[in-house]
Amino acid sequence: MRLFIRIALLLALVATLFASSVLPSLTPSATGNPAFASRRDVPVPTDNQNIGETLTTPLYDGISKLTAYTGIYGAFLIVSGVALVFFGHKLFKPLLFIAGFYLFSVVTFVILQNIEYSSKQSIGGGSRDLVYFIACLIVGLVGGGLAVCLWRFGFFAIGAGLGYALSLLFLTALKDVITSSTARFITIAVFVIAFGVLIFFFEMPILIAATSVGGAYATFVGIDIFAQTGFV
Repeated sequence: MRLFIRIALLLALVATLFASSVLPSLTPSATGNPAFASRRDVPVPTDNQNIGETLTTPLYDGISKLTAYTGIYGAFLIVSGVALVFFGHKLFKPLLFIAGFYLFSVVTFVILQNIEYSSKQSIGGGSRDLVYFIACLIVGLVGGGLAVCLWRFGFFAIGAGLGYALSLLFLTALKDVITSSTARFITIAVFVIAFGVLIFFFEMPILIAATSVGGAYATFVGIDIFAQTGFV
C-alpha cells in the first residue's frame, strides 16, 4: 500500500510538471498576448557582474539557468529524491544526512539570494555560480554531518522538510490571500517548526510522509533544473 501511494505521488507530480510546461502556453495573458510558455521565455540576466542590479525577486536568477553547477545539484536531487521516495524510512543514517544536507543547503542558498536582492550586488562577480556551488556544498555537508552525529537534530530536519513542502502548497492555495512577504516567511517558519517538533510525537507517520513528499519534491526540482519548464 505504501509503495502504491509513493508511485501515485510520483505520477501526480509528473502530471504537474507536464501541465506547468504546456498549459500556460494555452492561456492568453491580460494584454491578449500568449502567456510565457515556460521559464525559458522569461528574460534572465546573463551578466554575472550585474546580476544584483537586475534581480526582481530573491530567486529570480537562482536555479533558473542550467549550468555545470546547477546540473550537479540537479542530478543529486534526482538520485537522492528517488531513493527517499522508495527507501527513505528504511535508510536511517543516509536519510539523516540527506535531510541535514537539504536543510543547510537551502538555507544557505536563500541567504545568499536575499543578500544579493537587498544589496543589488552579485556575490562573487564573474565566479558567482562557483561561489554559490561551493558555499551550498560545504554548508550542506556540514549540516548532513551534524544531522548524523546529532540524530535528534536530524529528525527535526526531516520534519522541517515536510513542513517546508506543505507550507509551499498552503501558500500556493492561498496566494491571493497571503500576499505579504513577511506573512509568507512567518507561515513557512510556523510549518517548519511545527512539523520539526511533531515528528518526535508521531514518528512513523511523519517519517513516511516526509520521505514521500520530500523525495518527490526533490526529484522534480532536480528534473526541472534540466527540463527548464518553470515547475521550480
